[in-house]
Amino acid sequence: MAEIKQLPIAHLVNPEPLRLRCNTLLDVLETGTGQKPPLTFLDRENNPTPRRYEELLDGAQVVANYLKNRGLRRHDKVLILLITSDDFINAFFGTILAAESRWPPAPR
Repeated sequence: MAEIKQLPIAHLVNPEPLRLRCNTLLDVLETGTGQKPPLTFLDRENNPTPRRYEELLDGAQVVANYLKNRGLRRHDKVLILLITSDDFINAFFGTILAAESRWPPAPR
């Protein structure tokens, strides 16, 4: 049996505090447009992938349009079955955008 490698949890390793001034995850994307640095996402092995806010919003809008064109309505539930990847990030934000869900960016 293969040995399972324990990886550090990224938010516990980062010494920088997270300062959010948004009420929802979509607010983070919409108000972050044009700002630097980009958001950094970690894959299953904690490899970082920086994504600009504009890229995230564009990817979300493509997925949201696809879902709405196929009948997704406000507050419908969607199951996303993808590994952690750019496609997952686009699907995650696109689903929130299409279903008009208002998720807080972090627990309060």
